Amino acid sequence: MMDNLLQELSHARVYDLEQPRYFGAPIFPGHAPGFVYTLHRHHEPDTGTARTSASGTFYAAEHSGTHIDALCHQAENLTLYGGLAVTPQLQTATGFTELGVETIPPLVCRGILLDVAGYLGVDYVEADRPIGRADLEATARRQDVTISAGDVVLLRTGNGARWQDPPTYLASGG
Repeated sequence: MMDNLLQELSHARVYDLEQPRYFGAPIFPGHAPGFVYTLHRHHEPDTGTARTSASGTFYAAEHSGTHIDALCHQAENLTLYGGLAVTPQLQTATGFTELGVETIPPLVCRGILLDVAGYLGVDYVEADRPIGRADLEATARRQDVTISAGDVVLLRTGNGARWQDPPTYLASGG
């Protein structure tokens, strides 16, 4: 069994899906500023030493950049995934006691990239153009891929290329 796994992994590739984080990067307005950076500078003259240094510190809102939403991220009528009611015991000052992103195990599986923009013959799938099941099935057929249980399916909409243009990126579809 281990030999089969190692054989399959010998051709595996790892893809970094993160977009660059920078001041002014796209972020939902309710989560702004999203990214804060401070520079602790030590490059000053007359320090008494030839070598100087600088170091930076940044923090980012969990809902900035490329990320996976935790199951506690959205509620409807104060009810979360699995029917859990939002209560002070569940939603605490230090985080959620259940359904947090830390409960998501690492995703080690087969990934399939469906190029929906390519299938539709466009550079970008515009926000007013929903992507439906028929689009996904047709894209998979064109790419000659079969989606199986346990696969992670990623959609290329082309909108990642708009990352450096926050208003356009934020107006585009997910």
